[in-house]
Amino acid sequence: MRNPIILAFGAGLLLKAVALPAWLDVGLYRLAWIVVMLSLVLMGLRIQQLTSWRHVSRAGAAIAIKMLILPLAVGLGLTALGVDGPPRLVMVLQAGMPSAFSNLVLAEAYELDRDLSVTCVGLSSVGLLLTLPVWLWGFALG
Repeated sequence: MRNPIILAFGAGLLLKAVALPAWLDVGLYRLAWIVVMLSLVLMGLRIQQLTSWRHVSRAGAAIAIKMLILPLAVGLGLTALGVDGPPRLVMVLQAGMPSAFSNLVLAEAYELDRDLSVTCVGLSSVGLLLTLPVWLWGFALG
């Protein structure tokens, strides 16, 4: 329950029905973009600090699960349940998205292996170029 993502999800559900003043809504929107930009700067700094490729094999295994096995399982499971068309394609593409920058931010916050985290984010971003056409072709809208 100390995970900020779970806390933010819970707060979002609780505050969904609360109408925010326009100035607060705009301010939170701008704050969110500032956080995104700072995350990108952090990603660049961590990539610059990488000194070796020693985490590629561990990151490769994690990325293979995240971007190959998981979307395939989701797509086949949804097909078996009779879900097809755009809903199936959207869920397959969501399952196959690269590791998020939040991965790196959480690694920083909890003092986890930052090099492994940045390697996963980088590899998965490059891997998307290879896997996206596969998922689009394999689970096309038709």
